[in-house]
Amino acid sequence: MGCARSLYQVAADGLLPRFFHHVNRHGVPDHAMGVNIACSAVVLLFGSPLRIYIFSNIGYLLSCALAMGGYFLHRQYRPELERPVRLPGFVRWVALAIFVFFAFAWVYGGYHSPQLVVGPDEGSFLFWLGIVIVLAYLPLYLLRKAQDRRGAPATAEPAVAGEPAGD
Repeated sequence: MGCARSLYQVAADGLLPRFFHHVNRHGVPDHAMGVNIACSAVVLLFGSPLRIYIFSNIGYLLSCALAMGGYFLHRQYRPELERPVRLPGFVRWVALAIFVFFAFAWVYGGYHSPQLVVGPDEGSFLFWLGIVIVLAYLPLYLLRKAQDRRGAPATAEPAVAGEPAGD
């Protein structure tokens, strides 16, 4: 359910297709939940939890690295912007160091982890699968931008205490 709510919110923010923003009469993101169930069923086909952790951590480490890199770039090149919380200036260098470490762990560790964790005869397939999964976001994002250019109608908002929210 948490993943479906995340897909719903990202669609509400305009980053995923409007399909994920649909809710049923109870205010539940039903389309997002259906996709979540289908993807979970496919993931189960990979067998061992270790194999699943390897390709799923590719996206996780990438997002953590990009967050640290983004923080560094914003503090380095746009220090005058107003922020609700402002850390001391030296923290941007700590963020840069974390970014470099995570990027190294992502590339080197991600590529070699199948051999180290699953078995020595395991190739780099899981690393490349993780890359493909991360890249699968791009067509979804481009589809949403095309929907926005066409002016597709917004989907129903969640129900408010007993009121139906659409179909």
